[in-house]
Amino acid sequence: MKRTLRRIASLLCALSLCLTLLPGMARAEDPSPLPEEPAAIECICQVPCTEDAVNPECPLCSLEGADLTLCLGVVPETPAEEPTEPEAPAGEPVDEIPAEEPTESEIPVEELAEEVPAEEPAEPEEFSEDTVSQLGNLNITSDNNTVTKETVSGSYIFTAPGDSAVTDYSVTATLGSGAELTATTPNDNELYVASVDSTTAQLKFRVKVNDEYLSDNDMFTLTLTSADGGTTWTGGFTNATLLTLDSLADSISNFDISLAAGALGAGSASRDLLVNMDDVNVMMVLCAPDTTVYTVTYMVENSAIEWKLPAGMDMPTPQLDLGAGESVTWYTDPDHQNALDANAIVEANTTIYADITSSSVDPDPEPNFLTALKDGDDVTIDSMEDWNLFVQYSASTQAGQVVTLGMNINCQNASYESLKFYGDFNGGNNTISNATFEATSDTPSGESCCGMFATLR
Repeated sequence: MKRTLRRIASLLCALSLCLTLLPGMARAEDPSPLPEEPAAIECICQVPCTEDAVNPECPLCSLEGADLTLCLGVVPETPAEEPTEPEAPAGEPVDEIPAEEPTESEIPVEELAEEVPAEEPAEPEEFSEDTVSQLGNLNITSDNNTVTKETVSGSYIFTAPGDSAVTDYSVTATLGSGAELTATTPNDNELYVASVDSTTAQLKFRVKVNDEYLSDNDMFTLTLTSADGGTTWTGGFTNATLLTLDSLADSISNFDISLAAGALGAGSASRDLLVNMDDVNVMMVLCAPDTTVYTVTYMVENSAIEWKLPAGMDMPTPQLDLGAGESVTWYTDPDHQNALDANAIVEANTTIYADITSSSVDPDPEPNFLTALKDGDDVTIDSMEDWNLFVQYSASTQAGQVVTLGMNINCQNASYESLKFYGDFNGGNNTISNATFEATSDTPSGESCCGMFATLR
């Protein structure tokens, strides 16, 4: 009986437990929606975010306090825009980014492009004499004959008779690549370009003589014309009808004159213009830029002749107006012990001394040489006395007369005016040494001639 009661009690307990579960099952079938768990937030960035550059549209990175290391953005292999600079090699930092800053792979491509400066254009090469030859060539002609010219390290040296007319001379200047005649604002003691166009140019001397500038006098204006657009210029002092070369030189030789800077184009250097005179000739020198100029003083008895000469040229000596039978020898000392070397060059400020001597001509010589020479007979030079007589009376010779050199003649650096000679000269296998024969214009044609014989008939 008791066992039966226990079974009934157990069934009742089981039934009551089942009844307590029924209401919960009804609620599970309730159609009203239950709240859903929030979906996971994902990064949508294409470019990695940094603390200074966060993608505001990204739901993950834009959150306050977001962990940016979870950003899924990557640096594209090819930038959206072509860089102005070549790309830096992989693994190397851009020069402008310090080592402690983020590496290139962590920086957005837009920022990287901004931080790399564009290459600055190279500075233009400065004008220099080494790259542009300002003056290709310079020549002076007289009556269509080229005037004697010497060129030393880019300096041009011309020598011509001082008594010749300035209007007889023509200048031809050929400019180098990149050079052009250019008008400049003049300074005192300059030869400058006063005006220029593609066909005509005028150069003037800004030199003040007797309170007046030569630039205000058309006689001293050098007028040049060009037929090739400004490369080759030819002309002269077309208005200098009253000027001789020595009068022009005398007006400017006492001044330190230069061709103005900029006259041969922007950036061209100035060039010294040297003018020297002696008793016969005028020497004009247009120096190369930055040429060293020395003063050579020639002592002639009690007077001094000063010449300005460019370094490196052969040492010249002035031509003196000597009397009949006189000759001059140049020495480097006042005691006339050390003769000037025939190969000397201008390399320092120097003083040179003239020793003028008269030929030892017997006033009543034996008639055999001088008389025969004057009479047109054949003669032989057998002594220095015969030589000196021949030099003095060479103009007395006649056509067909034979003068034979019977010995070697050492003139000991004497200078002679070129001789007038009308006969036949036989050297006899002998030599004439250490003599200078200077040019003379005392010729039948009036032209300047040089050498041992200026006139042959």
